[in-house]
Order: sequence, then structure tokens, then C-alpha cells
Amino acid sequence: MASGVGYAVIPGAISLSPVQQAVSAVSGGVKVKRATEKYTEYEVPSICINIRDEFIKKQTDDPSLAQFLDRQPVSQLRSVNVGVFRETDNADPKKVYGAGKEEIYVTIALTGLDSGNGWYILIEKSYDRSPSQTSWNDASMKLKAGDAVVWRGDLLYRHPPGGGGTFMTLVYA
Repeated sequence: MASGVGYAVIPGAISLSPVQQAVSAVSGGVKVKRATEKYTEYEVPSICINIRDEFIKKQTDDPSLAQFLDRQPVSQLRSVNVGVFRETDNADPKKVYGAGKEEIYVTIALTGLDSGNGWYILIEKSYDRSPSQTSWNDASMKLKAGDAVVWRGDLLYRHPPGGGGTFMTLVYA
């Protein structure tokens, strides 16, 4: 998908072996860092540093990533986060969330991700707060383990009620 909608999907961004190792590490008792409204964040297992490095090495010249990071000043990798989405029984389907306006996120699916297991419903073009919101559409995605989504921090999103999906996010600022 083009940056015009505010995100791009990179199928097969990471090979499956390290992704499976990361899921095993997280489910094997990695220390909890914090719990948010939608997910539990864990200490970053060392295999996730390898995944970060693989992503950066493979995707440096990918136009999907370049279109988001090609700005002045040049975006720098600020943090790596690992988490598991939690069920949210009281998820309000009309409530929208936003993230850091100046940030770019790369979310790597460590398990399959979709709205049924917690992955956000991104709202296409919602970074453009001009008067007409008629061009905004919900984007419910089905990501396979190893796929990545690059998305703008000023893109709005919804929390679906599902949980259980495991993810890793690189934050550029």
C-alpha cells in the first residue's frame, strides 16, 4: 500500500526461524516491562535484536520504508518494543487512538496478526485532519508471522476486542 493511506505492508519482511524463536522467548517467561490498555510489553529478548538487525539490513532500500523515513532530519531508530495484545472486552469501536506525531512505526508480526487477536484497525488517511473525513476507511489487515507494517505515528487507529497476537515494534523518530 502507498504512503497516501499512511501505512505500507511488507510481506515476508523477516524469515520465520527468528520470528518463531522470538515467540518462544516471549512465551518462555521474559520479564514484563509494563501493561498498557491494549497489550503487555516485555523486556526485549536478544533474538529480537537479531530481528531488528535483519529488518534494517533487508529493508534499507525498500521503497515501502524509504517513503516514510525519507525526511529531514533523517529519522533515527529510537526504540524496540515487544508485546502481546490483551483481550479488551470493553473496546469501544468508535474510539480512536493516535501515537507520536513525529514517529514512524514498523510493527513486525511475530505471530499472525489481525483484529481477532488484537492487531489495530488502522484508519487510512486519518493523518490528514482536513475537514473531509469521508476518505477515511478502516483497514483490517491479516498479517502472517514475519510480515511488517510501516505506519505513520499520526495515523489514527482503533482497538479491536481480540487478544493473543505477539508483535515487535521499531520506533523511529
